[in-house]
Amino acid sequence: VDVVGFPCNLVYGTRDAEGKPSQWFRALFMQETIKRGLLMPSLILSYSHSDADVDRTVAAIDDALHVYRRALADGVDKYLVGGPTQPVFRRYNRA
Repeated sequence: VDVVGFPCNLVYGTRDAEGKPSQWFRALFMQETIKRGLLMPSLILSYSHSDADVDRTVAAIDDALHVYRRALADGVDKYLVGGPTQPVFRRYNRA
């Protein structure tokens, strides 16, 4: 998982076992964070978040990354319920 951006607005990218960007692994990571109570297409921190909120978020991400690691070794299809998300407006943003 790659994390980039400003500290208050981080964006993550997911990669497969070969290091290639992967929508399958993005869907898995989102699935696992949602299971743990986080809906996070990105990571946005604000002053309204308490230390406990941050601790819960870090713990949930840690748990999700353990599943991600197993999926890298065993295959994402063993862990992902359903299919990957699809980019929107694909037909309109081709060069």
